[in-house]
Amino acid sequence: MLSFPILFPGRRKRGRRRVVVVPPPAALSVLSAAVVEFDADILRVNVVFDTTADEPLAGVGGAAPIKWRARYQGLAFEGIAVTLENFDALQITLSLTEPPPLPGPDELSYANAPSDIADTLGRQLGAFQAMPLA
Repeated sequence: MLSFPILFPGRRKRGRRRVVVVPPPAALSVLSAAVVEFDADILRVNVVFDTTADEPLAGVGGAAPIKWRARYQGLAFEGIAVTLENFDALQITLSLTEPPPLPGPDELSYANAPSDIADTLGRQLGAFQAMPLA
């Protein structure tokens, strides 16, 4: 009877798996904010973002306009509508609020908790205050 030694293939050490950590995308930025209409009770502002036609702003159907506030000509305004105007622009419609006049420069603010404005890359708009209105 012939016997053959049993050969075990050598064990290979497996290298550690590399865990690739992908940093979150940079925040979406506002480039400018300009008043396009002012009618005593209503203020419309076009807000332009750092997006491109290839990676545009995402839909704003679920956006909460109440997160937008403005001070214009010493009056306080609160958001009532957010409309997608272009791949890089939103139009924010704001309504006059009841508090007494607010001294200070014309400005726009956004409170994100959580943000509901993003682009197709997943970048979200961070909260900001005192963006000058042109």
